Amino acid sequence: MHIEPKKLVLLITTAAMLLSSMAIGCEQHTPVIPPAPSTGEETTTPLDIPFSPFDTYALWGFTISVPSSWLFIETRNLETGGGIIDLFASSSTFNSLSITASAIEKIGGAPDIATEAQNQIEKAQELWGNIELQNNQAKKDNWDWFLSFNSILESTNEDFHTEIYFKATQTHYYIVKLSFAEADRDAYPWKEVIGTFTLS
Repeated sequence: MHIEPKKLVLLITTAAMLLSSMAIGCEQHTPVIPPAPSTGEETTTPLDIPFSPFDTYALWGFTISVPSSWLFIETRNLETGGGIIDLFASSSTFNSLSITASAIEKIGGAPDIATEAQNQIEKAQELWGNIELQNNQAKKDNWDWFLSFNSILESTNEDFHTEIYFKATQTHYYIVKLSFAEADRDAYPWKEVIGTFTLS
């Protein structure tokens, strides 16, 4: 069969375009994984897992640094002259750090911290049911009082650990609450984060 040169060129061009479009349609795309962010000065856990850079927050007379990947939520309270910041290490609301700050002049003076610790124990019992108290004592380091306990989340039968640190200064009163699933104890730098809490 004889095909005119012009028609042959047109036929070849059309076939090439068709094959090209089919190749594009069937192409397997390899996902592009962005490079990990520079960690600068690395912070590691006992498992030696590097974390993302740390962000530092300065509020209500204190500063604290946490991994940049943690979710930060700030709630101000005009009545107490402070507020609450919640820092979530994961999608679970239990893997979190909560800091409540109050201005001493707004709350009628420094509270009795032993009584405050007892109030926290009662709240924990209401929330968790039975708790295993580990520490409930005055401190002579960076904190005025330290409270810790273990508990079980009945719906999932998971073990949880909670630590609460208390600090009163001439201007502010702080309650720093750390709570995490025991399974995630080594997954995040809990102790390192608490160690960055500094009065400004």
